[in-house]
Amino acid sequence: MKSVRELFRTRPPLRPWGWREAVAGWTRRRKAVAALVAVLVAVGVALAVVLVPSPGDGLDDGDAFRVGERTITEAALERRIDTLVALYRLREPEQGPERANFRREAAKSMALSMVLDEEADAAGVSVSDDDARAGLAKVVEERLGGDRSNLDEFMAEVGVSEKDVLDEIRRTLETSRLYEQVTSDVPVPSDAEVRAEFVANADRMRTPEQRALSNIVVDTEAGAREVLQRLRAGESFAALAREVSLDATSRDVGGRLGRRVADELERPYAEAAFAARPGSPFGPLQLGDGWNVGVVTEVVEARALRLAETRETLRASLRSRKQLEVWTAWMAEAIARSGVVYADEYRPPSPDTPPRIGPPVDDAAPVD
Repeated sequence: MKSVRELFRTRPPLRPWGWREAVAGWTRRRKAVAALVAVLVAVGVALAVVLVPSPGDGLDDGDAFRVGERTITEAALERRIDTLVALYRLREPEQGPERANFRREAAKSMALSMVLDEEADAAGVSVSDDDARAGLAKVVEERLGGDRSNLDEFMAEVGVSEKDVLDEIRRTLETSRLYEQVTSDVPVPSDAEVRAEFVANADRMRTPEQRALSNIVVDTEAGAREVLQRLRAGESFAALAREVSLDATSRDVGGRLGRRVADELERPYAEAAFAARPGSPFGPLQLGDGWNVGVVTEVVEARALRLAETRETLRASLRSRKQLEVWTAWMAEAIARSGVVYADEYRPPSPDTPPRIGPPVDDAAPVD
């Protein structure tokens, strides 16, 4: 059985969704916009230039940074880092330059999220306790199999409280609602604009190859090799998955993962799956959840798309791009109003670039 730490700190090897999508799914927003908005703290807000006064200006020993009149201590930042590590399955480097860089990026991420908090308050945007708890319940259901005890064990292990988790959910939802408010007047692109976008990107207007996959996860390499032997001897993949697989999300459906494109899979698994012959099991492959044995049950070849198939997706993508331009300009003004001052130890080398930590951004692009 996977440890609670592994559930949060290792990237799901075959499931491309995570914390971000749990929240996005709960709010029932269009996937394209949801994926964009839910990572704005990690990506969008930092596209604006952050004007940072001289390092350490007005900060005392033990302070990490200041946003406006609010000073964040190193202890408070440490708690924030614990929460980020927890929720987004990150790994904080233990020592050396990598750890120092990680902490600077964490300071930048927290500072920019505080700017958003202030702007949400000023705009009257809020998320109720009930909404935040509903989001937490959704995460427990989708990431922990509905077992709340797993979450309690995990929080105790890493030293974060339920309030820390709820605050992070609330912050994500507030950012989403603030984004919608700021960008609500962006017009829907016309058919002519959509057609021009299609023509300009004609070489990219193709569906990627998809492969329908089934997968079995076991604890050891020896166990995986035994699975391969049984499959090659003629046993049913689905029956064997139900018998031995440790992956609770696919075990009861015979290991079926559905159709996947290569970018949705961890690279070692994708390389094996997209090189395998249909019907022939491949593996074993060691990933974060254990040893994997897979099989390709169907191949859907790549093909050129027609405008009619992509029109609404392109329309949503174009509008999202324009919304991000509006958001970026608005955030530049918000950051200028707030002001950010970092202590020397936490001053990021490039305060005007996106933080390198935060929610996973695999499917953050507005076009699927």
